[in-house]
Amino acid sequence: MTSPSSVATIEIFGTEIPIIEYQGQRVITFAIIDKVHQRPEGTAKDRFRKNRKRFVEGKDFYLIDSSQKNAFHSFGISIPPRGLIILTKSGYLMLVKSLTDDLAWKVQRALVNHYFRNKPTADIRSRKVQQPLFHSLLLIKSG
Repeated sequence: MTSPSSVATIEIFGTEIPIIEYQGQRVITFAIIDKVHQRPEGTAKDRFRKNRKRFVEGKDFYLIDSSQKNAFHSFGISIPPRGLIILTKSGYLMLVKSLTDDLAWKVQRALVNHYFRNKPTADIRSRKVQQPLFHSLLLIKSG
């Protein structure tokens, strides 16, 4: 995923992803989940659809209206007219329960410990102002 240089990113097992916050918490898209878990496009969305009744809107996920597309544009994320579902930490954890291979476990641990736990991006940006451009905030190596 190509992120504008003004957006904070994190690298998880060789995949750079933007740090996205919504309503004060870190969130993640289906496309990012597929990419970082090295799954075919549409896998995460499919699993969400199949288990939709188990997810609670406002707690596990948010449906972003297309009228908010400008708020996500800087992350390189397009919001289609029907809206975009983004997952919170709890939604992500519920979704990836069914991914049980070794990589899935490593990626899940890395995302939980380093993506969802870090301070809000605003705090990171204020500490990084003196440094040049944002590069990866964290590199987690497999192994």
